[in-house]
Amino acid sequence: MENAFAAARMALDQLIHNAETGNPGTETTNRALIGRTLAGQAAIRSVERAMEVASGASFYRRLGLERAFVMSRGAFPSTPGEGATPI
Repeated sequence: MENAFAAARMALDQLIHNAETGNPGTETTNRALIGRTLAGQAAIRSVERAMEVASGASFYRRLGLERAFVMSRGAFPSTPGEGATPI
């Protein structure tokens, strides 16, 4: 869980650094998209590990894990064709 969180933090820090210092262009855009993907995947892994540790209690709102789970999944929104339920 700690490794996944550290990976998310490092990817996010690198993403911010690239945004602040990179020149506009395809290489910077590519690094930004790679950083976003890595940060999102690591955030999802981190929350999933925390939920495994907390077990069934992870779905109680007072722990905040269910919100973190929903928010981490927002990194990769699904489309209606992927089984998402339209709101």
